[in-house]
Amino acid sequence: MNPLWILRSLLTSKVPIYMHYGITHRCSLHCRMCGIWRYGDIKEELNMDQISQIGVRLKKIGVHVIAIGGGEPTDRADIIECVKVLAQYGFEIRLLTSGVFHDDDLATKLVKAGLGGVSISLDCLSPEKQDWICNSKGVWERIITSMIQFSRALPQNKIKIMNIVVSKLNINELGDLARFAEALGYFASFCPVELEDNAVNRFVENAEDFGFSNEDHNQIIASFTDLIRMKKNGRPILNSTRFLRLSADYLCGKGVSWPCKAGGLFGSIAPNGDYSICYRGKKLGNMLDPEFQKYFGSDSFHQDRMSEIKNCSGCMRPCWSELSLAFSHFDSFLEMIKVRTLRHAKPMIADLNDAIQWIKNQGIDQ
Repeated sequence: MNPLWILRSLLTSKVPIYMHYGITHRCSLHCRMCGIWRYGDIKEELNMDQISQIGVRLKKIGVHVIAIGGGEPTDRADIIECVKVLAQYGFEIRLLTSGVFHDDDLATKLVKAGLGGVSISLDCLSPEKQDWICNSKGVWERIITSMIQFSRALPQNKIKIMNIVVSKLNINELGDLARFAEALGYFASFCPVELEDNAVNRFVENAEDFGFSNEDHNQIIASFTDLIRMKKNGRPILNSTRFLRLSADYLCGKGVSWPCKAGGLFGSIAPNGDYSICYRGKKLGNMLDPEFQKYFGSDSFHQDRMSEIKNCSGCMRPCWSELSLAFSHFDSFLEMIKVRTLRHAKPMIADLNDAIQWIKNQGIDQ
């Protein structure tokens, strides 16, 4: 991590550290708490020359990390080329993936192309429950296999994250999931399920299964208190302590209360190159527009992004909120720096059978 980059962002909060680039909205999974797959259209996706243009502009803007997501980014047949094209500009490239793909060498190929980190989604330790969440069979086994492949392909000092959407379905197993992530050589990152219905997320359709009632509040508090204790004791939990506390409040119905810096520290790019300050924001321009960089540095852009923030109901997405918290609260900033300097422990799980045996040895009911 470049100290000058940190100082520049800390002083201004206007230099984008992190850019999410959804290279496709297509996804072979139809997860019950996600609606992005409904809008997948291969015709809107950019080609390599266009992606290279975006890389040039992001470099000039000052972006440090590009998170390649979707949809499911590996549903693009040219995902390796996408990584290679963006990596040539010196970005830290992360892949946000379900882990459900069927090329056993893909992890190695992506790392050779320039991939510097991965975030893989796993919500529970029960194969049947994970399959139900993802509306597909054999998902759990495929995710574990992909996590092991990335653990082997990525150097020990590169960040590997197991992303967990917290809902009523798994609130009782958060600590077990954190320990499982550690056994695989990953950080655990917890993301509260979104409780509102909007154009992207169709949560209300499955509210009965994922949502919490007042009777669940004690369990929510107990589970997040346990995660905070585990983090204090050195477990590799990526989330900041402040974020974990706010997540418990959010799931208990207390709303969102963090200082959003969308459009300043982070932003979002759609498959067709449209730019918004986050995945929920309206289009503020297109990265392929030659005038975009000029607009991005203007007072007009600042006014537009502040208007977007003011009219947003808020979220608890860690990719957005953690950066905002880190550059607003010194304790969260120190925790971010500490996490970035930690090395992953040597994985205890070497294959799928090891993963199943690890769960059995913990006495966890799948």
